[in-house]
Amino acid sequence: MIKQCEPFVPDTEEVQTDLVSDGLDAGVAILEALSSCIDDNPEHAIDASIAVTDAVDRHIQIAEGLDYTVMDFEERIAIEERIAKHPLMLREIKKQESDLQLLEHTPTINAALIDQLRKPS
Repeated sequence: MIKQCEPFVPDTEEVQTDLVSDGLDAGVAILEALSSCIDDNPEHAIDASIAVTDAVDRHIQIAEGLDYTVMDFEERIAIEERIAKHPLMLREIKKQESDLQLLEHTPTINAALIDQLRKPS
């Protein structure tokens, strides 16, 4: 299944659109989640989580007009703190924590589990 998904992950060198990073993050999140199911390596789940939170982070930056290229250290920290406290980021973190708890207490992956994981927070 992973090999079937890989061609759909955009190459940021070949695709020229503002949405390529979001497509890359989505693709990485899916591939890493699948890899985690196959080899039971928690690093894959962590990488999937990072990909999703990166996309949320980028969305917040754009929506809030935040300039992440600020060179001043204090300003960069203030931007990071603002993003971390943003309701969208808080909701995403809560959803990921909820999904992890569900996965910890579910011995097998089945259609009911997938439906539960698809539900928005």
